[in-house]
Amino acid sequence: MDTTLSRPRPQPDDGRDAPARSAPAAPAPRQATPRSGTPAAAFDRWLRRELARLYGAALHEPVPDSLLRMITEALPPRRKR
Repeated sequence: MDTTLSRPRPQPDDGRDAPARSAPAAPAPRQATPRSGTPAAAFDRWLRRELARLYGAALHEPVPDSLLRMITEALPPRRKR
C-alpha cells in the first residue's frame, strides 16, 4: 500500500494569463557554494531542483493589488530632487 501523497506538478507559466504588474526582482546575491562533487554540493543541487519544482510557478504569479497597495502605503514618501 502506497501511503505517499503526490501533488500535481506545477505547469510552466507562459505569461499570457495575466499582465505583468512590476519589473522582475533583482537576482539574489550569490552565496559561496560547496565544492563540486562533495555531498554538500549534491544536496544543494537537489534542494534547488526540489524548491524550483515545488514553488517555481509561484514566482511567476502576479503580486495582488491589495499587497502592492499596502507596501506602497507603508513606504516613506519619496523626496523630490
